[in-house]
Formats: sequence, C-alpha cells, structure tokens
Amino acid sequence: MEREETNRSGSINNLENLQIDIDEIKGDVIGDTVYSERFVLRLLIKLNQYSEGKIWNEEFESDLCTLWDMTAASAVVLFLMQYNGLEIFINTVQCSTNFRLTEILIGIIGNMCCEKSVRNALAEHKESQDTLLSLLSNPDPQTLVQLMRIVEHLAWDIVKPQETMPDKHWFEKQLESGVISLHLGFILSSSTSEELLNGVLVVLNTFCSMNFNDKDFSQYFASSELISAMLECWKQIFSSCHYEIEFEFPNKQLEKSAHNWVSILLAFTGHEEGRSSLGKFGDHLNDILQLWIVIPKDNSEILLTSIVRLLEGIVAYSFSAMVFSKVLKAVYVIVSEKDLKTKNEANYVEESEELEKLTLKEGFKNYCLAIKRHVQEEVINKTLQICKTKYVNLFWSVVDEHDTETK
Repeated sequence: MEREETNRSGSINNLENLQIDIDEIKGDVIGDTVYSERFVLRLLIKLNQYSEGKIWNEEFESDLCTLWDMTAASAVVLFLMQYNGLEIFINTVQCSTNFRLTEILIGIIGNMCCEKSVRNALAEHKESQDTLLSLLSNPDPQTLVQLMRIVEHLAWDIVKPQETMPDKHWFEKQLESGVISLHLGFILSSSTSEELLNGVLVVLNTFCSMNFNDKDFSQYFASSELISAMLECWKQIFSSCHYEIEFEFPNKQLEKSAHNWVSILLAFTGHEEGRSSLGKFGDHLNDILQLWIVIPKDNSEILLTSIVRLLEGIVAYSFSAMVFSKVLKAVYVIVSEKDLKTKNEANYVEESEELEKLTLKEGFKNYCLAIKRHVQEEVINKTLQICKTKYVNLFWSVVDEHDTETK
C-alpha cells in the first residue's frame, strides 16, 4: 500500500513537471509553428556580433541552414522582422567574405521576400537595396542563384505597385538605367553553372512577359549585347544535347529552359529595336531554332508555336530554307493530320489543346505571310521545290486564303 502511494505520488510529480515543460515550450514557440523563439534570437545575436573567421563553424552553419528552412513559415518571417532580422542579415552580408555564409543569408532573405511586408521594408531602405544590387557582380554562383529568387519576387511588385507609392518602384529605376541588363548579360555569357543560368532565364522571362500601363518591360533587355549573351548561354546549357531527327529533351528542366530561352527572344520581336537587334544574329538563331523544330511527342505545341512566332519576327533579316521546310513538315503533321482525325479517334480533346492548336495555326499563318512579304519569290519557289507536294500546298493555301480575305 505504501509502495502504491509512493508510485502515485511520483506519477503526480512527473505530470506536474511535464505540464510545466509544456507551458515553457508553448511560451517559446513562434506563432502557430513549433519553432523556438530562443533559437532564432540566439542566432540573431550571434550574427549581430559577427566577426569574420571567429564564430563560423559547422554548428553555426547548420543552425543558419535550419533558420533558412524555418523562414518558409510566415510566422517566422514576421518574428524576424520584429527583431530587425532583415537589417541584421544585410549588415552581415556587407562585412562577410565567406561565400557560404552570404549564400545562406541571401537564401533566407529570398524566403522572407515572399512576404509583401518584407519587400515594402526593403523598398524603404536604400542601404539594403545597394547591398543586394552589389551582389549582382558576386563571383559565387550559389549566392547568385539565391539572389535571382529575390529579383523575381521584386518583379511582381513593379507591375502591382501600391496605390500610395508616390514614385516608381526602386527596382524599376535600376531596370531603366540598364544596370540589371548589364549584370544579367554578363552572367549569361560567362557562367558555367547551369543552375544559375536557368535561374537567370526564369528572371528574364518574368520581366519580358510583363506589361503594365502599356509598358513592355522587354525593352530594357532587347540589346545586341544581351542577345549575344543568350547565345553563349545556349552553348552552355543545350549544346551537349544529342540533336537527332526524333529529338526530344532529355529532362523537363532542359525543356523548361528552352521555353524560357525562346520566350525571352520572342518578347523582343514586339518592338522595332528588339527586332533589329535580333536581326543581327538571324543566321545564328535559325541554326539553333531548326534543332528544336520537331513534332512533340507529348502533344504540346507551346514551344513550337513560340519558335514559329520568333521566326516570323526575324524573317525580314534572315531566311533559312532548311528552317522553313522543317516548319512546313511539322505544322502539316500536327495541324493538318489532326484535323483529319474524327472525334471518335481522338476520344476527347481538352479545350486547352484546341486553343493551343489554333495558336500554332495563327503563328504559322503569320510566318508564311511574312515570308511572302520579305523573301524573294525566286528563293521561296526554290525552297518549295525540295518539299513534298502536301507541304507546298499547305503554304500556298495559307497565302491564298489571306489574299482572298483581303480582297
């Protein structure tokens, strides 16, 4: 009986201690997460006292990586902002020559920039802006990869400015100055890191696809220098692909990068300066694009459509008989033969696929008309002589249909 009382008493004490521990834990967590306030604050204190070479070690690196993961949670980001986290990270970056430390801190800031309030704070702090801009010339690829994430976040603030913003977004001013184009072009032309090059292509495609108040942001990048850099980037990312008759990208990442690469250049065709700059590299672009003019196996014609539209934009400067014949064949197979299929054979065609097919038809039509307008008739006829009759008929049917409509 005495032992039972002792055991019961011990159990009660353990429960009381457990309750105290739970209360302490609850008081230490950040918002609705399971992350510790003390852990974060200790790291901020260490960073605030950071001195090059004194506190950097594996444990500190591991703790910072943990914080990096934690900043995927909004509550952690807001907690960091309460304790000047952004300012502390920026100050540490300014005094650090440790590439790994800089990469982690820029990665953390990249996560934080998912929050609008953080980007607003950044817009009001010029020193932080200058620090981030200076990193565009940083030689460390991994730091630049994380920096591209921040730049992409900033892009959307440019097209969605706050009503209370009295002036242009601070990053748009940098775009207008040509500084961003210069730095991104240098990275494209010199980097051997595919991860970084892919990140830059994503950023450029984001900017070049943006329109706000009738402003085409691709104008800030449509220079001969950047197009030359894009060609160097192509060599680094795509030249190792095995280009065969039945070519397909070896992985989805390369296919995505190809979409971005073509889309950026396609955006340049939307204005005269861009078309003129592209025209200087017309022959080189034709050589590259003809490699990707294939019948897609996944029934997606998005890349081919973009290529055809890009070819239309440069045909006034450069015409390739090989490219033209490959386009005729691909479009005939994709569009004409699909039209011959019955609904029973196709079973069910998604509405998006139909729209995609129509877009390819429209792009092909414009390409054919541009050829008729800019290429000598003798050259056109000579090219068509090496094409199958059904492909030749497809070309002339498009041209004749347009001539009939315009009469």
